[in-house]
Amino acid sequence: MPDQVIGHYRILEKIGAGAMGEVFRARDERLGRDVALKLIRPSSNDNPDHRRRFELEARVVSALNHPNIVAIYEVGFHNGSPYIVSELLEGQTLRKRLTEGALPVRLAIDYASQIVQGLIAAHDRQITHRDLKPENLFLTTDGRVKILDFGLAKLQPESGYPVEELATVTRAGVLVGTPSYMSPEQVRCQKVDHRSDLFSLGAILYEMLTGRRAFKGKTDFDTMIAVTQADPPEIDLERASIPLPLRQIVRHCLRKEPENRFQSARDLAAALDTASSASERVIGHYRILEKIGAEAMGESFRARNERLGCDVALKLIRPASNGSPDHLRCFELEARAVASMNHPNIVAIYDVGFDDGALYIVCELLEGQTLRKRLTEGALPVRLAVNYSSQIVQGLIAAHRRHIIHRDLRPENLFLTFGRIKIFFGAARLQSEPVEYERSVEELTPSYMSPEQMRGKIVDQRSDIFSVGAILYEMLTGRRAFTGKTDVDTMIAMVQEGPPEIDLERAGVPVSFQQIVRQCLEKEPENRFQSARDLAVALDTLKGASGGQPRRLKAQRWQVRW
Repeated sequence: MPDQVIGHYRILEKIGAGAMGEVFRARDERLGRDVALKLIRPSSNDNPDHRRRFELEARVVSALNHPNIVAIYEVGFHNGSPYIVSELLEGQTLRKRLTEGALPVRLAIDYASQIVQGLIAAHDRQITHRDLKPENLFLTTDGRVKILDFGLAKLQPESGYPVEELATVTRAGVLVGTPSYMSPEQVRCQKVDHRSDLFSLGAILYEMLTGRRAFKGKTDFDTMIAVTQADPPEIDLERASIPLPLRQIVRHCLRKEPENRFQSARDLAAALDTASSASERVIGHYRILEKIGAEAMGESFRARNERLGCDVALKLIRPASNGSPDHLRCFELEARAVASMNHPNIVAIYDVGFDDGALYIVCELLEGQTLRKRLTEGALPVRLAVNYSSQIVQGLIAAHRRHIIHRDLRPENLFLTFGRIKIFFGAARLQSEPVEYERSVEELTPSYMSPEQMRGKIVDQRSDIFSVGAILYEMLTGRRAFTGKTDVDTMIAMVQEGPPEIDLERAGVPVSFQQIVRQCLEKEPENRFQSARDLAVALDTLKGASGGQPRRLKAQRWQVRW
């Protein structure tokens, strides 16, 4: 074949082959440039479907002019065989790049965004590719992605072209396409539209992010069953630390029914732009991966410590909560004070810093769930409630010893991880801190605030004891101790009313335990337990009495005062 002349193109070398044709590097003798020349396989010439499909590709792609679609220069025939002349690309296919493993998140987003831009151009002309796969995506040396091989393209009736409805199946049992990247409607031989390409792109994006195919079986038939019935392994995306917004994009693309996917390539492009912005955010030497929580004072993110190569939790204090420079300094002092604590029941803080004037706190990333999430399932068994309360109190003992008051104890700030409970100190206050830096009520949580907090008075460690009582009540009953239709109603109840009496028969709570809860929830600090150690002693007394046969003590003989 080398040195053969086709039209005014001299064949130099074979550079590739596909299902329907071979690709050669050729020299344009008229313009003196190298081009790519695709010639239909001699063995396929007599197949009307192959020839028609080949001609269709030429007409379809020549009508498109986009930097992310390979440019077509000429179409012709040689000895009865059609050929297409296109730009000659330098680089490698995405398939070859994927043999090296997964791509970095930012690069995967960049490539996906370029592919989408090419699809927008095609879809705007009512052209569906129908065979998107890594082999048909070319990465040029200058970082551009080019879509190749529109050989299975389908023209929609609105395209303005004479529509050729090519059958998806060319002979019995043989599908045209690549099973791992075909949409479910392609596998089922149903009508396809542009949303089929979005499914294929989802499969490609999954593979770029994880290094593994989204759908793969021992045989093509097994793969097609997976495409129509199974979801790709979510664990692969989680293991690769893929940001949540990007995982959601992949899942959305791979919905089985077209109406549940993105409805256009433009919609997908917008989502990728948003994900790109999130993935590029770096605070200090921490790369933001995904948002994992939000509350009144700040947002929490899963982040990557680029220096140590490990994932951490990063909490960014909202600008509205930063207040004055003195207030901001107060936050920093408190965070550094908490960082000095080393206790198994307190979330470890690794770093404190500023990003564009906003304070951020970096702490250990925990696996498990918050106590709030656990309480959505209902009350806890008495024994477990005692255990969790004892652990919370042990953490408070460590904090109070260093004159650190939590001030915002609530189920959202208590994390359950492998049987251990950890306290996150987000609104802590140093007891020596000047009163003018006191947090506003709006930043805290009314259902768990102490009456003195509600009244704007100076608080000490006994305020935390009150919050523990409110949490303990909720663990035992599944209901909040103080609640109202509005925050104001809740605050009034907190200051003026006692919590509803615990129903012994319904909750099965020992009388002695009820007395501990009531003493924690006394309105006046001097009537509560005077220290976390005192509360710990009372809870320890209950540990042996809260098993399968609770030991009940008569209320009148149990005087809990230390």
